[in-house]
Amino acid sequence: MSDKSNTSDSLIDIRYILIVWLKWGWLALLLAPIGAYIGYRDLQGFVPVYEAKLLVQPSSQNTPQLSVTSSIFGGLGIGAAQSSSEFDRLTVLMRSRSLAQRLQDKYSLMQVVYESSWDSNKEEWIKPEGEDFERQERINALLKKNKWSAPNLESLSSFLGSSIDFSVVPGTSFYKVSFSHPDPEFALEILQIAYSEADSLLRDQDRVEATKRREYIEGQLKRPAIVDIQQALIDLMKSEQRRAMLLESDLPYAARIIEPAMVSSLPNEPNVQRIIGFPIFISVLLGFIFITLISVLRRE
Repeated sequence: MSDKSNTSDSLIDIRYILIVWLKWGWLALLLAPIGAYIGYRDLQGFVPVYEAKLLVQPSSQNTPQLSVTSSIFGGLGIGAAQSSSEFDRLTVLMRSRSLAQRLQDKYSLMQVVYESSWDSNKEEWIKPEGEDFERQERINALLKKNKWSAPNLESLSSFLGSSIDFSVVPGTSFYKVSFSHPDPEFALEILQIAYSEADSLLRDQDRVEATKRREYIEGQLKRPAIVDIQQALIDLMKSEQRRAMLLESDLPYAARIIEPAMVSSLPNEPNVQRIIGFPIFISVLLGFIFITLISVLRRE
């Protein structure tokens, strides 16, 4: 009997908790205005952005592959046997340092993206000043975090990789490529030049590799070889010639553009229900949890 009594005493009576909630729940509801204030503050800090987007269909053209390709080109390191499509490589290239370098060389993009930190007269980056900045620098030093550094190619590549989004259009083979920013003209410009230059850079890289492959095949064709190998080399050369035609065309390389780049006419709107409703819910929930803990501790 004593064991059953101890067990029952150690359990929390749900009815007791419900009674406590009904009796003191109004205290938890008093926290709702605090949550509403936090949500309203976040709502005031909401910055609407415009979305620039273009619709593309990944190209079905891939690097020609034959069963003999891996054995012929294996160990040469010129990328003959490829398992990734051009579009997959394009998405990776979008956040690469090589693309950042290309955009910086052609458009001085760092000075555009980080315009507020660039002194055009002195042609140098402006280091932030003030007590807040110095305090944050001391905190970073204490936490072994990186201190402030001027924007560089790594900063630009991170910006592009995190800002330009590739998403599948549900139920189709199409992709939406998008970039959002408070300035609609800036959003459209960045999306257009980043995508077009990434596509051109991918084409240039493949053109260099294709030239190396053709030179190698031509060299092998000049050497005496087994008839089967000779025929395989000829087939490879035909494939490379077909690919060279695609590389030299003016059409988009990695994907077919279904809908050209455009920017939304209106900025996005805040989700008021989530921005304000969620803090209210959390505030009230914490109030009920606090009431429950106090009531259980007092019962002990």
